[in-house]
Amino acid sequence: MGGAILGRGKAARAAQRPVCEGTTVALVGNRGAGKTALFERLVGGGGDARGIPGSRGTLKSAPLSVARAGRRFRIRGGDPARPPDGGFVLLDTPGAALFFSQNGVDEATRRLLLSGEPDSLLFVADAKNLRRSLILFLQIAELQLPTAFVLNMTDEADQLGCAIDQRRLAAALKIPLCAALSRCSDGAENVRPLLGEARIPPIRVAYPRPVESALNEIVGLIHNSPIAARALALMLLCGNPLAERLVAEALGPAAAAKASQIVAAARRACRAPLDAVITDAVSAKAEEIASQVTVLTAPQPGPRHRLGGYTTHPVLGPAIALLVLACGYLWVGVLGAGIAVDLIENRLLRGVLLPLCGRALSGVPWPPVRDAILDPSFGLLPNALFLAVGVALPVLILFYVFFGALENSGYMPRLSMLLDRRLRFLGLTGKGVLPLALGMSCVAVAVMGTNVLESRKERLIATFLLMLSFPCAQFLAVILVVLARLPASATAFLFGVLAIQSVAAGVLANRIIPGPPSDFILELSPLRFPRPLPILGRALRSSLAFLKEALPIFIGVSLLFFALDRLGALAAIERLAQPFVHGVLGLPDQAVQVFVKTIIRRVNGASELAVVQGQFSPLQIVTTLFVMITFSPCVNTTMVVFKEHGAKAALSLLAIAAAYSVLAGAGLNLICNLLHITFA
Repeated sequence: MGGAILGRGKAARAAQRPVCEGTTVALVGNRGAGKTALFERLVGGGGDARGIPGSRGTLKSAPLSVARAGRRFRIRGGDPARPPDGGFVLLDTPGAALFFSQNGVDEATRRLLLSGEPDSLLFVADAKNLRRSLILFLQIAELQLPTAFVLNMTDEADQLGCAIDQRRLAAALKIPLCAALSRCSDGAENVRPLLGEARIPPIRVAYPRPVESALNEIVGLIHNSPIAARALALMLLCGNPLAERLVAEALGPAAAAKASQIVAAARRACRAPLDAVITDAVSAKAEEIASQVTVLTAPQPGPRHRLGGYTTHPVLGPAIALLVLACGYLWVGVLGAGIAVDLIENRLLRGVLLPLCGRALSGVPWPPVRDAILDPSFGLLPNALFLAVGVALPVLILFYVFFGALENSGYMPRLSMLLDRRLRFLGLTGKGVLPLALGMSCVAVAVMGTNVLESRKERLIATFLLMLSFPCAQFLAVILVVLARLPASATAFLFGVLAIQSVAAGVLANRIIPGPPSDFILELSPLRFPRPLPILGRALRSSLAFLKEALPIFIGVSLLFFALDRLGALAAIERLAQPFVHGVLGLPDQAVQVFVKTIIRRVNGASELAVVQGQFSPLQIVTTLFVMITFSPCVNTTMVVFKEHGAKAALSLLAIAAAYSVLAGAGLNLICNLLHITFA
């Protein structure tokens, strides 16, 4: 990482003048401050997404060409890696809360700003919670990067009765400042000329004497650093491991040891965690500025304000939450995974396109090539392209539309707040309810939805629970058809066991998976009407980005299974598994074919079980369904787990789920036989 810190904005910082045009500007701010909406207004679209090295975070970049004609501006597209003549490259960074500390949630933004890529910053502050925004701003100001300040959502702040005196705020910060509204594109025209007027913030926080003394000593050790020495020293005092590594690489072992001694002495002098002491000082300064510039007026309550109160009511809040989750299931599960998938995959792709391709390829003289494309079980078209385009894509688009509507309307924080306490014992925050609820529609999409969770620990726990206990909508539909032929006690028993194991697995995973509990700090902003076009645009861009990454994986897995099938490997696996399935799980030989088809696609395995159901006893059907649900997700979900969590974590999750499924399935069958529970 040390070699990557180039300090591209160094010339502008040294000159102490406005940053010139043709540079890279990063939009920075808290989560929910409206950075992405402002970014899209400025560039006229969503930009190109890319990863941030060293983190899981992503950013979006887009060129902005500004041609002055009085107060008129013109925007045009281009190569996002190069600014157009007389323009800028804008970077939409992930939201952050703190910069100095070792909070992993903010690691992506921290690494980007330390990489030297941004030449200047456009700080986007939420006028409704100015103190919170100023806490982050005062920390980032230590980087000594030219910065401009956008006071966003001023209309919503006015409605809440906390107007901001912009002149006083600009005088306090001593950098260019303008206001923007949350609705439409109001205020965006004021932001564009601000990009070329960014200046280095002169404002500084006064820390307690032991901290200031340690800062001065550490700054004296740092020479010719592309990162502002004071910012690096503050990160070091807060115990940030990235800063410790950078200092060790830049200064050498002797100076790094000296810096560690200074930090240790400051800790002893403060008799409190240094990160807490520094954060308290920053918070006090932010509170001082916010109190000076905030003008309290009479709030303007309206229907949306009253509805916002209902969503957090002790009785009405949970009822509204259940209604919203039910709507989400109907939207994603029924409309997406049911109607849309049936229309696109079954009727259009398999019913129309596949026969046309079959006739077009009928003249191919090499049957293996033709079969590799058209084979109904493992062909590229039915099991790679059709699954990606006909199954994953429509469900994913509807998921992103639903999630975008929850975020854009301001309801997502309320839903998370209501369910936070109930999910804490599982190691999740309130945000975990959305991917878990959507697991009943499509597990693959729900695993992708775990990206809304803050920490890696939360994402792993949620993914594990989704793999272990959640059948997708199509799979669940066939399961209910199979169970309909059994007594109601069989259905109650199966889903009761799944519910109990979900709670137990979450509690155990919370204790076993390392990592501190995630902070849950959310601002309940006023409810607003969601904007359909931006939501739909983001949903399409996110879904197409997934398709671009996932389609090659779908193709590779399809070819692998086709080769294994033609070489007889799958048949050999079935023969080897028959004694195990019959002896350990107590299931008939037909269960092997059911399990193999389940691994490829869960609904195929359930359909096979429905066909051979007469060969199974009622208890064997319940045991088979339990193993099908818990053993392994379908190929689609497996690929998504690998993509989202990496090979090591994915293999660990799959191995644990498979081992548990076999042991629990065998134990379930044994206990029921001992207790004479047959569901007959």
